[in-house]
Amino acid sequence: MKSTKTSLTLFFLLLGACQPVGPAIQPSPSATALPQPSATASPVPTPVPTALPSPSPSPTASPTALSQYKLRIDTTFPSQPLINALPLQLKGVLLKDEAESEPLSWEVLTPSQAEIRSEHLILLQTGQVEIRAFSPTQPQLEQRFVFTVLPLPAPTPTPIPSLPPFERLNGILGDVVSAGKYLFVTDKTLERVHVLDTLTGKKVAQLNLNMVPEHLALSPDRKWVYVASSSSERVGMIDSDSLEIQAPLPVGGKVFDLIAGQNRLYVSYIDPLKPIAIFEPSTSSPKGKLPEEVPGRTLLALSTDQRSLYVGTLDAKDTVLRRVDVQNEDEPEVVVNTLRELTEDEEYLVKYRGLKIDPVLGIDLKEMKISPDGKKLYLALSSPKYPSKILVLDSLTLKEVQHLDVGAFPDSVDFSADGKYLYVAHMHYDIHVYNRETLTQVYRQETRSLASKITATADGKSVVGLLGQNFVDSPKSLARFLDFATFAGAAP
Repeated sequence: MKSTKTSLTLFFLLLGACQPVGPAIQPSPSATALPQPSATASPVPTPVPTALPSPSPSPTASPTALSQYKLRIDTTFPSQPLINALPLQLKGVLLKDEAESEPLSWEVLTPSQAEIRSEHLILLQTGQVEIRAFSPTQPQLEQRFVFTVLPLPAPTPTPIPSLPPFERLNGILGDVVSAGKYLFVTDKTLERVHVLDTLTGKKVAQLNLNMVPEHLALSPDRKWVYVASSSSERVGMIDSDSLEIQAPLPVGGKVFDLIAGQNRLYVSYIDPLKPIAIFEPSTSSPKGKLPEEVPGRTLLALSTDQRSLYVGTLDAKDTVLRRVDVQNEDEPEVVVNTLRELTEDEEYLVKYRGLKIDPVLGIDLKEMKISPDGKKLYLALSSPKYPSKILVLDSLTLKEVQHLDVGAFPDSVDFSADGKYLYVAHMHYDIHVYNRETLTQVYRQETRSLASKITATADGKSVVGLLGQNFVDSPKSLARFLDFATFAGAAP
């Protein structure tokens, strides 16, 4: 009996040791009822790339708090830039209640395609580029941009010219125009105007106008060639048929640029304070001056109906364009002025951030020409900081209707005789031919040096111009760049 009692006591002691301490826990009705953590339901934000500052662990700002912020992007991204496009300056600010708060940060999300150096986007290779702008203090505020970088077009094989080259001219050549069957070329070295036969390329005359010839202008009927110099206060006149030199026209100042109408000559001067003047060449008499609000030292163009004079201002590098009604020569009137007042945001950027704001068009105007139909004005604009382009404006309103990003510094433009094609020469040692209406490229010709002062010959058969380095008073040669027959048949 003692052994049995001892065994029972030990059994109950062991049973008591197995009971839970504290309140009893009720078993769950089912194991699947226990809530499981879900990745999609987690409030943890999406990880930020390591190159960017991570969000603060503080609670996420409410939509109401973020509504006072917005991003302003001041950079325009091209949709399909070429791989050799100039660096693009990245600009943008965070606005808080419409007031500038801080400059935006930028990140390239495709680092193999592009990189950022000194706030400029540098393209590395062709393909798709993705870039984002974001606020350093509000990293959840961002904007992304995607564009495709295109390769350079394949070089067009140099065609065998069907027209002979020009007789070699050595010297500091300044300008070239085509009238009738002749080409006229200014030579500052010999102080002469060379005259060459357009078809044969042979020199037929060498004219002395008792000045250092630089600039040339043609009357609309191509009857008269006007010759000007930055060191003379006279303008020479040449009959383009007989090659006879007429009595010079006194203009009262050293000439920066000139444009000719029918028995009218418009002259801008090197002195920026001297107003643009109007002359009647047949009588050698002045006919009027432009208003004082139109500065001197400007580039000029004339509408085909000769009612409007276009004046491109270069002084501050900002291209400001004016259209002046010159029908009433006693009181010419500025009817369109592209200069505008800066906004408050722009004034802030200029004053406190040292940024340069272009009034409207761009900077560094090289040349402007009116289209043969008189409806559009073409401007060649180039600058290391801004996209180099051909800007196409409505000839009446001066509003942009088209533009052509050329990827290099355009130097000069001209049109084919039928008005169908646009010729562009730029600093990548190429001349491009575009359909003037669609601005699609139809031909490209390598020049192996800088082409400038390009002009279509009067007979419409070729494009000629000067070839040489882009330095003041550097030697240049006369060249025939394009034979119209090589591309006209294949052009769309």
